[in-house]
Amino acid sequence: EEEEVLPPNERMVKVSESIRQLEEAGDLEGLVRAWVEYGACVRMHLGDSHPQLVRTHFYLATTYLRQKLVAQALHHFKVADQVNAQLGSDDDDSKNLHCRILEGMGLCETRLGRFGAAHALLERAKAACLVKVENEEGEMVEELDIADPRAASVLVAMSELFSAQGKYAEAVDCLVEAYLRKENELGKEHVQVGQLFNAMGTIKQKHLKELQTLLVDIEVILESSVRVKQQIDDKTQGMHLPGESEERGMEELVRDIANYREKQRELEQEVRVCKGDALDYLNRARKIISKAKGPDHPDAVSLTKLVSVLASRFAEDEKDLIRAKSLEEVAHSPDRKKAEEEMKKWLEGQGHKLDEWGLSSPA
Repeated sequence: EEEEVLPPNERMVKVSESIRQLEEAGDLEGLVRAWVEYGACVRMHLGDSHPQLVRTHFYLATTYLRQKLVAQALHHFKVADQVNAQLGSDDDDSKNLHCRILEGMGLCETRLGRFGAAHALLERAKAACLVKVENEEGEMVEELDIADPRAASVLVAMSELFSAQGKYAEAVDCLVEAYLRKENELGKEHVQVGQLFNAMGTIKQKHLKELQTLLVDIEVILESSVRVKQQIDDKTQGMHLPGESEERGMEELVRDIANYREKQRELEQEVRVCKGDALDYLNRARKIISKAKGPDHPDAVSLTKLVSVLASRFAEDEKDLIRAKSLEEVAHSPDRKKAEEEMKKWLEGQGHKLDEWGLSSPA
C-alpha cells in the first residue's frame, strides 16, 4: 500500500507527533531521521529563512550531542546560528535561542578539545545572561541574573570546560553557582539539583586522582632522598664530610627532604579534604535523586553503591596512612627498638592485630 502523500504543513504535524513519541521512547536515531524530515517540510512550507528552521537545526544538533556525535552536532549548531543571524530578529525568543546555540557550540568545542574556541563562545553566552544591578557601594555592575534559567545551563557548560582543562576548583565554583540558581528556580529537592551535586562529586573524584598522582610522585622522590641520606650516614658514621662542597650538598639534601615532607603533608591534607568533598556531594546527590526518582531507580541504586564503595575505600586509605606514618616514626626514632616495642604494646592495647601492621608480638 502506497503511503499517503500529505502537503508539507500537514506532514509537519504528523512528524511532530512522531518526534514526541520517539522522544518518549528515547529513540535517538529515529529522532535524527524525524528532525531531518521535519526540516525538509519546513523548507518546503516556510522557506529557507524561518525561525522554525533555526529551531529544527538546534534540536537536531542537541540530538546528535546526546548521541555523542559532536562534529555533526557542531555543524547543525552553526547552521542554526547562521539562519538566526540572517533573520536579524531582535525579539526575546531569538535572543534566548542565540544564547543556547552559543552554549551548544561551546560544549562541542570543549568535547573536541578546542578549549580557546569553547571559552570564547561560552563567554558570549554568559554575556547574554548578564544584568545590571546596584552593588553595596551604589555602583551599577553587571552580574548573572539569578532568575535567568539560561545562566545555570551556561555555568554547567563552563564547568565542563574548566574540568576538561584540569581547573577543578573553577569547575566546581561554576556548578555551585548553577546550583544556587536551580535551587532558586526549582527547589532544593528537584532532580536537577541532585544531578548538579552528582556532577560536583564527579569533578572532585577527577581532582582526587590528580592529587593522589602528585602525592605518589612526592613520596617516591622523598623515599629516594631519604635512602641516599641513610647511605651517606652509614658510610660516614656521624663524621664530618671531607670537603665544603660535600657538606653543602648534604645540607641541601637535608633541606630537600624537609621540603618534600612538608609538601607530602600538604598533599595528604588536600587529599583528605577532596575525599570529604566528593563523598559529601555524591551523598547529597544520592539523597535527592533517591527521593525524586525512588530508591529503586537505577540512578539512585548506582549512586548508593558508589557512595558506599568510596566511603569504605577512603576509610581503608586513612587506616593505611596512619599505619604507614606510625611505622615511619618508629623507623626514624633515635631509640628504634624501644619505640617499636612501645608501639606494639599500644596497638595490642587498642585491640589491633600486629600482623596487619607488619609487626610481631613484643617479647
